[in-house]
Amino acid sequence: MLGISNRESNDPESQRDGLYGSMHTIKQTNANIPSRIIGSLLCLLITLFGAVLTGFTGHILVAFEQTSEIFGRYVLFGGIYVILTCGIFIVLVGLLGFFSFIHPNRCISITTCVGIIVLIVITTCTSLIVYMYPKTMTNLIYYRMIKTFPNYGQNMQITNAWDVMQSNLRCCAIHNRGWSDYNQTVWYKLTNTDIHRHDELIPRTNLYYHFVPVSCCLTKIDGLTGFPLQIYRNKKRCQNWQYGPPTFLNGPHNDALYYRGCFNLLVDYINAYAEYMLGMGLTVVSLLIILFLLLLHAELKNNPTDLQIYDTNLLKSNHNNYYCVDNK
Repeated sequence: MLGISNRESNDPESQRDGLYGSMHTIKQTNANIPSRIIGSLLCLLITLFGAVLTGFTGHILVAFEQTSEIFGRYVLFGGIYVILTCGIFIVLVGLLGFFSFIHPNRCISITTCVGIIVLIVITTCTSLIVYMYPKTMTNLIYYRMIKTFPNYGQNMQITNAWDVMQSNLRCCAIHNRGWSDYNQTVWYKLTNTDIHRHDELIPRTNLYYHFVPVSCCLTKIDGLTGFPLQIYRNKKRCQNWQYGPPTFLNGPHNDALYYRGCFNLLVDYINAYAEYMLGMGLTVVSLLIILFLLLLHAELKNNPTDLQIYDTNLLKSNHNNYYCVDNK
């Protein structure tokens, strides 16, 4: 009869080595827990930021869809689509990273690391483009405004786009104090044409003579919310006032009319927020680098623990085990 006996259970040294190896494995696992917790929280933060960025850019695409008729879809929506893509990609990378920290998996971890590297490159390039946008695209914006503005009142899409921009930005025409810009538009000729003499305009002193459209008129501000209301301060004085603007470039201040031009105001907005966008992009890049290092650290700590053949104590314990074979 063949009998096999294992001396491992009766060998104190083997038991001690095996217990030490198990304790060493548990110690490595426990030491890896803080980095995984921090990484998981960081992934949730990045995912939340990506979701907010995606929702914000989506709102801009819907709310300012008509404005693209002024600047062109390439100028306005090109950068917005890039930011929207970055937002969606940030959400995906954040979710993959969170899953990698909660349930360690080498394939998902490698995919997440590659995604983080790609996202770092895209975010850095996008931030630099947004920061350089005012210096490179100002002339193109001005050219598009000059080109589309004369069609105000004839092309419905362009007319609605200018009305939306003037109402939201609280500006009028292209230049500062540029109420006379409307003299070159189709709207100006159609509105002020004499119905009896189609080739002439009604007198400028006529109360029905309009120098600017309604979208140039100042609206009241809600004292509680701070948002503009659809209530005009004085529509008649805004469109025609015989003591000052918009009839004359100078004169008493007309508090029912916007004085800032849309081009100047838009450039000021872009310059004001370009630095914030650059700072936000660099912050995201920094968080992604930290996330990449945490994920790499967690994987390097995790793999030797999972594959116990790398534990020298367990190898030593297995070497001390031997078997006796008795033939009976």
